[in-house]
Amino acid sequence: MKFNLSDRVRKQLIESSLTNCTRWAEHKIHMPHPFAGKMSFDRFPWQKEILNIEEGIVTVKKAAQIGFSVAGLVRALYVVGESVNDVLYVLPTQGLAGDFSKGRLDALVDLSPHLKDLFIKTNSVGLKVTKQRANLYIRGSVSSRGLVSVPVSSAIIDEYDRCADNTYDLVTERLSGQLSKYLFSLSTPTLPEFGIDKQFKNGTMEEFFFPCPSCNKHITLRWPDNVVITGEYPGDPDTERSYYKCNECGMELPHADKMDWLSEAAWVPARNNVQGHRSFHINQMFSTTVTPQEMVNAFHKSQMSDLAAIEFQNQKMGEPHISEGARLTDAIVAENYDRTYKIGDERPDDSSRMICMGIDVGTFLDCWIAEFTYERDPGNMPYENSRMRLLQAIRVPQDDWNQLPNLMREWQVRHACIDFQPDTVNARRFCRSFKGFSSMVAYRRGTVGNEIKETTDEQGVPCLTVDRTSFLDMVLGRFHKNKVTIPSNTQGIVREHLKAPIRTYEMDEMGMPRGVYKSIADDHFAHAAAYCEIAHFRAYCQSTGRSIKPGESL
Repeated sequence: MKFNLSDRVRKQLIESSLTNCTRWAEHKIHMPHPFAGKMSFDRFPWQKEILNIEEGIVTVKKAAQIGFSVAGLVRALYVVGESVNDVLYVLPTQGLAGDFSKGRLDALVDLSPHLKDLFIKTNSVGLKVTKQRANLYIRGSVSSRGLVSVPVSSAIIDEYDRCADNTYDLVTERLSGQLSKYLFSLSTPTLPEFGIDKQFKNGTMEEFFFPCPSCNKHITLRWPDNVVITGEYPGDPDTERSYYKCNECGMELPHADKMDWLSEAAWVPARNNVQGHRSFHINQMFSTTVTPQEMVNAFHKSQMSDLAAIEFQNQKMGEPHISEGARLTDAIVAENYDRTYKIGDERPDDSSRMICMGIDVGTFLDCWIAEFTYERDPGNMPYENSRMRLLQAIRVPQDDWNQLPNLMREWQVRHACIDFQPDTVNARRFCRSFKGFSSMVAYRRGTVGNEIKETTDEQGVPCLTVDRTSFLDMVLGRFHKNKVTIPSNTQGIVREHLKAPIRTYEMDEMGMPRGVYKSIADDHFAHAAAYCEIAHFRAYCQSTGRSIKPGESL
């Protein structure tokens, strides 16, 4: 009896001491291989202060393999298990959400004796309910319905940069009705001023500083200031001599002692005047499992290709990156200016000119009207031998669809292509009015670059399915190749939209890299120009009797 009583008292004292997330995790959670056993933050000291923040916005811009996906899961379990509040956990896709639920979450719960009885046994993949009736919702970002229908006070967005564009706004809206709000966003970054990088700059912008064991000055680890780079190529034996160093005294920071010299580290903000939003950045140089030699080899590899450079900056440095030539600049756009004519002036007298129109549908109907001329007989290479000449770029109010027929007649448009979404009803109505001279367009993954798939609805309206990246490559490539002409008085908003899309890479379902465009700002006229390019293909096909493929000249 004495033993049972003292054991109960001891347990009660321990429970009463679990006053924050990390203390709770150290006593409640058991980790799998390679750090099997009770959870410890000795190898991940940067996580402790972040996980113990109780409310507000928390943003982590991170390198890969820094332990934050597990940290996000730990925070979610703490909130539902200890605070007994609902949590929304968002991942990029429903497939990843399912893998996360059945793999990482269930495995962690099974390994942790204190958590085995946390959830009701009849839980589904997307909803875990505790015996105290706290809900853990696990959702993919692509289904906005799954986010809109979940009212919570705590939310976690994992791999934010790979989530759907409106994820952050939808999740924030789910928190808006709560008195106390907590939003934890974490991701490896992709592009500057986009996603996690944009949110990081809105917060306190904190970095992890520690006292140098040699000179005692407080420093952080930055590339290349804190590394001695040896060797000349990936796999060069000389890279084994690479090491980290203090940028103040120059002394080596031994990788084997990293846990010791990080034991007194702390987060230091660059912005002290920000309230309610703490943001953090950490790179892979802090990892206790990645050696300086591995980092240097990755750096040498990054000098050999754009893909490797993106990988190094995003995954190793936790920094955004734009490859050279991946986006239009003011200088590139200016090289295509023509001061001999003005926007909207060169209206046709008849339909003899190859004039086409692309229409992007959003808050406005953004219209790109251009003429295509041929420097030589197009033959089998009409794209390569054509020049696009912008005649008009105009924004039509979204509720004034009647202006589109006027533009068709005024500019004697041979063919127009219009965005299939979001207003399919009006897009279809427009195409029915100009049957044979217009098509709806839908971007689809799985459509290869050298094909345009066509289907027709029951009323004969064509819908063209195309690869988004291929057509943006073509129309933006015209600016790089000086195969487009725009008036020098073209509106500034048009130029800004053209500069918004940035070409980068992401891994597909098979783990292979594929080119994609991500936009850091509004890009409607860029897509209108791409639709105009598609319209050119349709018009050329109708005038020559032969179908052309976008890829045949690339």
